[in-house]
Amino acid sequence: VELPPPVMEQLRTVATVASWFALNIMIGNLNGWVLRRHGFAYPVLLTTIHMVCCCVLSALYNCTVRAASEHASVSAELRRKVNVLSLAFCASVACGNIALRYIYVSFAQMVSAATPLFTIILMRTMAGRKYSTGAYLSMIPMCGGVMMCVGGEINFHALGFAAVVEHLEAALRSVDRLIERVQLGHRVG
Repeated sequence: VELPPPVMEQLRTVATVASWFALNIMIGNLNGWVLRRHGFAYPVLLTTIHMVCCCVLSALYNCTVRAASEHASVSAELRRKVNVLSLAFCASVACGNIALRYIYVSFAQMVSAATPLFTIILMRTMAGRKYSTGAYLSMIPMCGGVMMCVGGEINFHALGFAAVVEHLEAALRSVDRLIERVQLGHRVG
């Protein structure tokens, strides 16, 4: 049975998002397993290996799978902007791996639940975006719940907590999104 092109495109999009979601969960758990269970003491090396593999596999994909017509010339300015985004993403992944060296994936995910608060603060201060009173009030139970979970964590480690909070899984992802929108010329807000 051959499906119409719009349906095929939708299925391809769903499959791409589902695989991205599954692979992110898998890489987070594998990183935590390698760093905690096996005592691998080099989270930045793990990040470097991850990024090198991504670069090599992306280059292989671009050379072999993509059709020549899909290759677009990219300006030096756009390359510079993408490089800034890449560095922000690498820093985010590195800090996340540093955190996983000291804390469990589940604890990192609890702290990451405060990402909307960091996003609101950054968008308000850096982009001047205003939110409704309801948006601000919704941060109280959300972040209050995160604080209650963090406060009672048996396996709490200050360095791991600091690595999660300090830019990563929360703040740096928000900054990354803001930089992406500003750098690639999208209207912020």
